[in-house]
Amino acid sequence: MKNQFGSSVIAVSTVHKSAAGQLTSETLFTKKSDRKKSRRHLRGADKFVRRLVRATAEGAVELANRHENSSRKKRSGGLRDLGKNMMKATRKTSKRLKLFEF
Repeated sequence: MKNQFGSSVIAVSTVHKSAAGQLTSETLFTKKSDRKKSRRHLRGADKFVRRLVRATAEGAVELANRHENSSRKKRSGGLRDLGKNMMKATRKTSKRLKLFEF
């Protein structure tokens, strides 16, 4: 059900009186939690893993771009510059990861 109520509304319920005279409640809308549930002591590790994956992906893209540029400039340039390109991509990854702050 689409939320037609304001963002501050958590739940909407109605109360009905049955023919027997009993009161019953019916929930029409409940707000879903936006927060990811996780154990408090594992949140730091989860945050680190997400940062590690993002940094590694960015480093892989950087290495691929540097390899293509080296290959385009010279014959076998991608293989000749492999060490240099890997070092620069690794440096960018570690900066993104912020393992060591200088």
